Amino acid sequence: MTSEATRFFLTDGRELVIRDCEPAGDLKALCRFFSELPAEIRNPLRYGVTDEEILRARLAQLDGQNHWRVVAELEGRIVGDAILDREPYSWTRHVACLRGVVAPDVVDLGAARPLFRGLVAIGAAAGIELLYSEVADSDVIRRSALEDAGFVQEGIRRRYAKTSDGVRHDLIVMANDLEAIWHHLGLLLEEMDQPDRSS
Repeated sequence: MTSEATRFFLTDGRELVIRDCEPAGDLKALCRFFSELPAEIRNPLRYGVTDEEILRARLAQLDGQNHWRVVAELEGRIVGDAILDREPYSWTRHVACLRGVVAPDVVDLGAARPLFRGLVAIGAAAGIELLYSEVADSDVIRRSALEDAGFVQEGIRRRYAKTSDGVRHDLIVMANDLEAIWHHLGLLLEEMDQPDRSS
């Protein structure tokens, strides 16, 4: 991965850096980040992210072609992590799944928005046509950040997710049709290139 780090300001004025994950250099910091997350935030994550060996294996998959990972860094500390995984099957190679998590002390400060936008830009540059993500109905902030990154609700899986205390939640399926967006932008550019014949 070769994208440059980008900088954003949180609502409290502090500078947030969004950058590519560095598998060797970020391993310990990512383990610390995941270990410090409350159980209710870690519960929906797909892998045993607090296990260093599992995380090391996941980081080894990063190739800039099918697997991407970006982190949000605040004052030298990782406060957010997001991944983009392309579907491995030939008939869904145009699709990728976006997942991400942000530390609770910065989630209300706007940290998720640039994190998700960064991955959307990576997906678009890689030629991915459709992104999807899933979010619990109770996770209003994450859903809003996904909408800000161009995602719309496509469906609901009723009572699909269950928290560690046994409470069931609907899981909202969201998608970002990058192909449609780029097609629309292309039409707008073509229209702008047409000579003005009104005069």
